[in-house]
Amino acid sequence: MKKTIAFLMIIVIVVLILFIVILLLKQYKEKASIRQLPDIKVMTMDSSIIRLNTLQTNMPMIFFYFHPECEICAMEITELLKNRNEFENIQMIFVSFASIDEIKQYLETYKIDYFKHVLIANDYKGDLVSKLHVKAPPTCFIYDKSLTLKRRIKGLTSVNELLKYLPHE
Repeated sequence: MKKTIAFLMIIVIVVLILFIVILLLKQYKEKASIRQLPDIKVMTMDSSIIRLNTLQTNMPMIFFYFHPECEICAMEITELLKNRNEFENIQMIFVSFASIDEIKQYLETYKIDYFKHVLIANDYKGDLVSKLHVKAPPTCFIYDKSLTLKRRIKGLTSVNELLKYLPHE
């Protein structure tokens, strides 16, 4: 009886270890797949299709995945707009899966287009969601000017938190 219990305990421990290893491998693969900005197609407000990894900005980029009905997104964007001078040398990219019309209506209230370097787009194919493994808005990605991921932030974040991961000039 004791041998059976010991054997079952060993099996349970081995299964738990395997489960943990599989989870860690999955997380590593996910992070590795976004370390360099993947090929993501989005539709701009004038219905042009662009590839985000081909933008020649020569400056760091912050991607904000948002939705017009997301109250947390609205709070975050309000704070960003209050501090937009902090982002003068940053390419700001706002992407949503909402329709172009919904995004344009949102822009009437939240003047995202006031940022100096801004791109506002629709994730019309779900590229950003699938390739950057976005679960829900708001999600933020900070890439340096060589398009290498510096930080992914899920949920509400502060301006100071974003600035920590941007180059200081």
